[in-house]
Amino acid sequence: ISSEPLVSAFYVGEDLASTETLFNSDFSGGGSSSICDWQQNTDFRNTVESIGLLPQGDYSLTLTLYPQNTAPSEEGAVEWCNFGSNPSVTEVLSNNLVSTIELTEPPELANVSEMYPWFRWYSPGFRQGVNINYRLIVSQYNPLLHGSRLDAINDLQLRYFDSKWDYPGLSNILESGDSQQISVKFPSGDRDLACGYEYVWRVQARETIANETPIWGWEEGSGEIYSPPQSFYFGSKITADNVFSPPTSASAINTILPVFNLESVWCASEYEIWVSNSDDPEVENPIWQSDALPNPQVAYPDDAISLKPGERYFWKIRLNPDDPSPWSEIFSFNTEFLDLSQPSDGEILETVLPSFMVTAPNGIASYELRISDSNDPMVESANIFSKEVVNFPYEFPSSSDIGLLADEAYFWKVVALNKSGNIIGDIDDYNDVKQFKIGKINLSTPADNMASAPINPFFDWDGPTFSNYKFYLDDDISFDSPILSQVVGTNSFLQYPENLEPSTAYYWKIQAVDEFGNTGRNSSVNMFTTGEGMQSDQVLNLNQQIDFDVEVLVENNEPTIVITLAVELENTNEYLAVISENASFSQSQEYEIPFGVLNFKADDWSKTYYIKIKTNSGDLSDVVQVLSPDFPGSDEQVAIDVGLESGSLQPQISISQSVTGSLRYFIKVSSSNDFSSLLFTQFLNESDILIYPTDAPSFEFGQTYYIQCSANIDLNDDASVHGLPSEVFVLFIPNIVPPVGDANSFSWSKTVPESDAFQFQISFVEDFTTIEYNQDGLSSKSIDFNTSDLEPGTSYYWRVRGVDDGGNPFGSWSSPMYFETEGESALVSEGVNVEEVQVEIESPSDGEEVTSTNPVFSWKEVVDAEKYEIVVSKDSEFNEIMWLNQNIALTSVEYPTSGAASLESGVKYFWRVRAFFGELSVSQYSPAFSFIATNDNTPVLTGPLSQSESILPFFSWDRVKDAEKYLLVISSNEGMSAIILEKNDISDVQFQYSSSLAPLEYSSTYYWTVTALDIDLQPIGNASSVGSFTTPTGEIELEFNYGED
Repeated sequence: ISSEPLVSAFYVGEDLASTETLFNSDFSGGGSSSICDWQQNTDFRNTVESIGLLPQGDYSLTLTLYPQNTAPSEEGAVEWCNFGSNPSVTEVLSNNLVSTIELTEPPELANVSEMYPWFRWYSPGFRQGVNINYRLIVSQYNPLLHGSRLDAINDLQLRYFDSKWDYPGLSNILESGDSQQISVKFPSGDRDLACGYEYVWRVQARETIANETPIWGWEEGSGEIYSPPQSFYFGSKITADNVFSPPTSASAINTILPVFNLESVWCASEYEIWVSNSDDPEVENPIWQSDALPNPQVAYPDDAISLKPGERYFWKIRLNPDDPSPWSEIFSFNTEFLDLSQPSDGEILETVLPSFMVTAPNGIASYELRISDSNDPMVESANIFSKEVVNFPYEFPSSSDIGLLADEAYFWKVVALNKSGNIIGDIDDYNDVKQFKIGKINLSTPADNMASAPINPFFDWDGPTFSNYKFYLDDDISFDSPILSQVVGTNSFLQYPENLEPSTAYYWKIQAVDEFGNTGRNSSVNMFTTGEGMQSDQVLNLNQQIDFDVEVLVENNEPTIVITLAVELENTNEYLAVISENASFSQSQEYEIPFGVLNFKADDWSKTYYIKIKTNSGDLSDVVQVLSPDFPGSDEQVAIDVGLESGSLQPQISISQSVTGSLRYFIKVSSSNDFSSLLFTQFLNESDILIYPTDAPSFEFGQTYYIQCSANIDLNDDASVHGLPSEVFVLFIPNIVPPVGDANSFSWSKTVPESDAFQFQISFVEDFTTIEYNQDGLSSKSIDFNTSDLEPGTSYYWRVRGVDDGGNPFGSWSSPMYFETEGESALVSEGVNVEEVQVEIESPSDGEEVTSTNPVFSWKEVVDAEKYEIVVSKDSEFNEIMWLNQNIALTSVEYPTSGAASLESGVKYFWRVRAFFGELSVSQYSPAFSFIATNDNTPVLTGPLSQSESILPFFSWDRVKDAEKYLLVISSNEGMSAIILEKNDISDVQFQYSSSLAPLEYSSTYYWTVTALDIDLQPIGNASSVGSFTTPTGEIELEFNYGED
C-alpha cells in the first residue's frame, strides 16, 4: 500500500517505570500527554476498514525513546521532544491470516479401527473474543461414481454425516490466541459407516464476533474457508501389507493349493475371495469363488478348478459379502513350473532303466509320465511309455511292454493330474519336452580287422546296464542270412561253440532288444579273420541260463551276502561270482562258488553291490543289485522317560526303549533346541536311572530344557552313535505361581510350588518405586498389620512374594492390592514464595495423544521437594478427579490399574503436578496439560480364541501401525501369572507354536496376550485383552467293522 510507515508516533516517558497502552491507530486519548507526535498512513487505514481485516504480512513495530527537552507549552507537546539521535528497538510482527483448516485425525488414507471414530483438526488460533463455528461433512467415496473427493462431498446420497452449523461442540468455539485442537466423535445415531469403504471428510469454518459483523469464512466477506478434503478407510483397505500368503513379493509359490491368509479386519464378520487366471487379470469371471468365510484364512480347495504349474493367477477379497465392501486391490502370484530335472536335456544314460526326477509345486495329486521315441518328438502319443506316477523319483520299469534300447534317442514330458485323474489345464499347456539317449553298444573282442582269430572265437562287448542283446555273426556284411542270430539276454560276452572256417573273414554285430523282443539299433560292425585252425579252450552253450538266489543276513556280527545257485548247468563244474561296487563292473572281484553256495563277507553295512555269475564255459547270468544288511539295531530308535516331581529342579531320566547291539547310552541336556548350549552330558547303562546332579548347571523355574539320548556301540569311541537318536524331550519347568492377595485382608494364597516363607511390602504407588513398609520371613499366609501406623485417609498398595529358606526370592510378586486407610488426610499448607516455583511438565505434553490408557507421567525435579502430588481430571477445572496421589517420591509415575478410575480411549483428560516437603507445598501447580488416551497401539487378538484345532496353535492378531516387534505371553491361568511362554522378538502379526517350545497339554485351557513394542522392545501401548483357547483332546477314534461271522 505504501512504503511509508503505516502508523508512527513518538513517546516521552516521565518515569522509566511508567507504562502506556496504545491500541488500534488512535493515540489521541489515554496517554496522549506522553506522545510527542503521531501520524498515520490514511490509505492503509482505509483499506483495513474496508475489508475488516489486517492484511497478511510482516509488520515492524519500532519504539523510540526521546528525552524531555523543555517544559510543555500551550502550543503543544512537540516541545517535549529532542529529535536528535535516540535509542530505539524494533520488533517484527507477522500476521498470518489463516485461510484453510488443518485436519489431523483420521490421518490421510488411515485405517480407522473404531465404530464411531474421532475427527480432529486445529483452530486458526485467532485472538480471544473470536468465536468459530465449524461444519463437518463425511461422505462415502466411490471411484466409479466420483471423479474427485469434492464430488463425493457434494453427493447427498452418499453423505453419511453433516453437522451443519449448530452441532454441539462445533459451534461458538472460543479462540484463545493459540491454535487449539477441535474434536468431535462420529455420532452413533446417524448412518453408520460401512466396513471396508473409503470415506472423505472436510471441515468448513466461519468466525463470529460478539456485537460485530462476522467476516472470516463468510461468502459475502472474504470467501468460504474449507479444509482440503481428506480420506480414510473404515475398517481397512486391504493392501499387500495386509497379506500374509500367498506372498505378494515372492517370484513363485511352491504349491497349486495356496493358503490365502490375510490380516483380519475388525469390522468384518465374513470374507469372500475370488481367483482368476491370466486371461482375467481384473478378476471379473473367477475360476474359483469362496463361500462366505468366517475369517480371512482359507486353503484353495482340491476339488475346485485346479491351478496349473507355471501360471500366473490374480485374486481379490472383499468384506461382508451379504452387504459387500469394495473389492481390495488385485493381488497376483505365480505357481512354480514343472521342472523336468532328470534325465537332463541331451543326457546320455548308461542304463535302460533310468530314473526320472521332476521338481513340481506341492498339491499335485499325481502325474502322467510320457515317453516317446524319435517318431514322436513332442510326445503327443507316448508311443513308448505312459504311466500315472504319484511320486518322483520314478524308475523306468523292467516290465514295460516296450523297453528302452541302446543307442536310441527318447523324448519325455510330464503332465500334472488332479485327484480325479484328469489333466490339470489343457494338454497344450505341457510343451516342456526333454530328450535323453541310451548309450551305445561298443564291440571289444574280436576287434575290427583282427587277424588270426580263433576258429571258435570269444565275443565281448560293452553296453548300457540291464540291457538285453541279440548277437549276429555272418560271413557277409549284409547279414542277410546270418550264420548265428541269437538273443543272449543281458550277457555282454559270448563264445562261439563251433569251429569257423579257418582263414575266413567274418562280420559280427550286436543289436539291442528288450524282454519282449522289440529291437533297436545295431552296433557298429566288426570284421575279423580266422587263423589257421587256432582254437579257444572254452565251450559255450547258449541254451543254458544261470539262475541264482541272493540273501542278506548278519553272521558273526558281520554283514553277509549269501549267493546260492538255483540249478547247476550241464557240463559245467566251475562257477564264479563276479562282484562289483558299480554297475559297469569296471572294478570287480571274482569268487569261486564251492558246492553251489558262497558266503560273501561285505566290507561295510548298508552298501550296494552288483553281482553276476559266470562259468568256465563262458555262460553269464543277469546282473543283480544287492544291498548289504543294515547293522543290527541301526533302524531302531532309543526312547527315554523323563520325570519331574512338582517343585523339583532335578528330573529323572531312564531308558524306556533300548537299541539292539548298543553297549551304552549317551544323555545330553541343553538350554537350546539345537543343542548348541549344552548344560550336561553323561553316559549311562540301559538299566540306570539318571537323576540330574546338584553340581550340574542349575535348572530354573519357567525355563525350557531339551534332553536327547543316543546309543553307543564302542566303549572306546564316544562318537560311535548307533541306531536312531531319541526324540528330543522338551522339558518345561513350570513358573512359580505367585501368591494371590485377598482384597479384604492382608492374607494370600500359597505359591506353587510352595515357598518356605513370604516377603510383604506396602507402598504409596502401584509400581512400588518407594517402599513404606517391608516385612521378611513371614511363615504364615497372612500378616497382622495395624493400618493405624500409616497415614490416615491415604491410598496404599500391598504385595507379597515367596522366598526360599535362604531368604532369596521364590517367584514373582503378587499383583498389587489397593487399600485406603481410615480418617482424613493431613491438610496441606503453603510454603514461602510458593508462587515463585512451578513444576515443569515433561510428558505427556499439552494436547499429546498417548497410546495407552495407563500412561507414564513425568516432570522435572523441584529443588527441596520431598514428594509430589499428581492430579488427573476429566475437566480443566479439576472437578471430575480420576486420580489423585500426594505421595509420589520420584519425578515419574504410571497411571495405576487399581485405585483410580479407568481412562477411556479417545477422551481428553487434564493433569497437573505440585511439589511437597512433608505436608507443606513448595510450589504452585504446574499448568494444566491435556492429553488424550487411546488404544490405537493395543493389539486385537484374532485367534485362537476358543478351540485350538492343534496342540501347536497358530496365533494371530491385528497389526499395530508403529510396532517394530510384538510380545506374546502364554499362561496357564487367567491372571497371566503362570507363564509358559514369553517371547518378545516376533516381527510378524502371527506366530506358530512349535514342538521345540514348552509342551502344551491336551484338553487344557490356556490364556494369552500380545503387546506392541518399539525397536528397543519397550511397550508402545497396552497389552491386548486376555484371550483363551482349549487344546484338543488328543484322542484317536477307531471304528471297528465286524463281519456277519
